[in-house]
Amino acid sequence: MKDVAARRIQLAGLELGVVSMAGIETCIDVPSFKALVDLGLGDQASARRRHVFVTHAHVDHLGGLAHHVAIRALHRLPSPVYYVPLPIVGRVERLLDVWRELQEDKLPADVIGLEPGARVPRRADQEVRTFATDHRVPSLGYLFVQRTKRLRRDLVGTAGHVLAARRKAGEEIEDVSEVIELAIAGDSRIDALLADREVLRARRLVMEVTFLDERVSVADARAKGHTHLDELAAHAAEFENEALLLCHVSARYGAAEAQALVDARLPRSLRERCQLFVGGMV
Repeated sequence: MKDVAARRIQLAGLELGVVSMAGIETCIDVPSFKALVDLGLGDQASARRRHVFVTHAHVDHLGGLAHHVAIRALHRLPSPVYYVPLPIVGRVERLLDVWRELQEDKLPADVIGLEPGARVPRRADQEVRTFATDHRVPSLGYLFVQRTKRLRRDLVGTAGHVLAARRKAGEEIEDVSEVIELAIAGDSRIDALLADREVLRARRLVMEVTFLDERVSVADARAKGHTHLDELAAHAAEFENEALLLCHVSARYGAAEAQALVDARLPRSLRERCQLFVGGMV
């Protein structure tokens, strides 16, 4: 299989594979965590990732489900694991059951329901956590957390055999620190992001700005469960992230037009930290 998601970007030094266009398809590959967020497309590249964190079940975010599970079964890869908002577990399982009947194959998969505040270990030093978002249907956002361990300052210079003995005796000789390397919000009204300090302070944030100008009003964007660029501009000072990726832009905007609107409407303090992804362009 080829690598996941050909459209690669660097967000403050973190590699992501991104496909994102509102109503069409969204799929974000996080290679450092060997995970996908959403599955709005189905191809051999996305099928390489076993663990998929689903923000919500709209077709442009989950339409590639059957293709993903079928390709993994075809290549005899370990069964995929789909993490979904808890209220939709049964419906996703029924969807898979229909495809199993149509395919006349087992198509093994695990569907795990999550609520806000859940923790999913990835490795000893990595964890994915959920946070509440606010869309028209059950939804979640995801925090990608990296842990690091360092020898306690008061033990620096201590002989190795002494450290080994103290560790064996049950003493914790290392300090553990955590960094939220990435937050991915999925589709959501901006209020949920503004209410969560971990999201606002994550090192990197991927968020939607589906609508960018008066062709869709702020009120109409909110009614659809989305964020408008003008809302982001109004709350620019609250976003402390080192870098933001703005995506899920409506197909009504071309890349050049979208960039011009972002440049004109966001204050410089925030604009300089933002990358804009429009369809296949970034």
